Amino acid sequence: MKRIRQTAVVVLALLLGAPVLPSAQAVAQQLSAPVIAIIDVQRILEESAASQSIRPQMEKLRETYEAEVRKRESELRAAEQELGRQRTLLSPEAFAERRKAFEKQAAADQRAVQERKRQIDRGFAEAMGQVRNTLLKIAADIASERSANILLPKSFVVLSAKELDITAEALNRLNRQIASVRVTVPQR
Repeated sequence: MKRIRQTAVVVLALLLGAPVLPSAQAVAQQLSAPVIAIIDVQRILEESAASQSIRPQMEKLRETYEAEVRKRESELRAAEQELGRQRTLLSPEAFAERRKAFEKQAAADQRAVQERKRQIDRGFAEAMGQVRNTLLKIAADIASERSANILLPKSFVVLSAKELDITAEALNRLNRQIASVRVTVPQR
């Protein structure tokens, strides 16, 4: 932290045209020249075997989820229609009681559907987090091997030399390290 502060002081002094103290000059000389590497994280997350293994699992989970929602909605509509038919047969108090029970069930179903969606989303996030964490370790290893002291996401870079890009190497290593990731969603 002290080194960063000293570097900031040197840079600020140079920008302002102020004289640089001998101690600040020593700090500036100790700093190595930046060695930059660039990585296209988005491309890797889209193209990696692990990420692609997640997609069909998520499709299946979403299809199952949507089928559950349709089934619950159908059951609620049928219950509401039945309640409507009973309106003329029941006393106002009995109807109000059944209506209240129906609304309570509808609210409980809605909460259950929302909770299931959160569980599916959490499962996806955890699976992708596993891919991201592995990618981060791989990118750090490659940067270390290349003696890079700055690693930038490609989305931040407008123009760069092709040699600075470690995306292909990182993608290959990621595919070798984890070919698939299992999406886990708690069962109800």
